[in-house]
Amino acid sequence: MFWFRPHRSTIAEAMDEVREFESRADLEAFLMADQPVGTERLELQIRPVGYDDRIQWDTHVISVAGYGVVGFSDRMRPEPENRPGLPI
Repeated sequence: MFWFRPHRSTIAEAMDEVREFESRADLEAFLMADQPVGTERLELQIRPVGYDDRIQWDTHVISVAGYGVVGFSDRMRPEPENRPGLPI
């Protein structure tokens, strides 16, 4: 499991929209259905960017080839309900 927050103007806006996914395939299905990426097939590019003290995530940027940054994720966590920084 991992958390995904969409790319937004502020961290507060993004954290209001955090979603949990079981797999990369689940994230891809969400992006195809709910994000304006304008492509029939996603080529996700995921790269680590470092630890974010604001939300206590080991952050990875998620981009779609030919589109750009769509959001950020943390690493997979076994106990997501204990994650700091998430909306209640």
